[in-house]
Amino acid sequence: MDSDNYLDFENKFRGNRDKIYNLFSSYDPLIEIAIEGKSSPVLVDIGCGRGEWLQRCKNKFDKTVGIESDPYMANICRDNGLFVIEGDAVDELSVF
Repeated sequence: MDSDNYLDFENKFRGNRDKIYNLFSSYDPLIEIAIEGKSSPVLVDIGCGRGEWLQRCKNKFDKTVGIESDPYMANICRDNGLFVIEGDAVDELSVF
């Protein structure tokens, strides 16, 4: 799917970025359990899209990293102050 259609698809069928960010608040208690006792928790979001999950988690983890193959979506994340690697997830994960 080309970048323009991808963003349009997300906005139309998934909802706008703010709506999704707020919906993710229901996962906050689970995140707290998952990182409890961890000294330096790291989150890797594969296929991070617009970055709502990264945004939601960036203050709970020591480091958050998104991997996104679509250049336009990766730029949206970067415009929101998120760290995103642009590329194929399988290729990029081999670096970790």
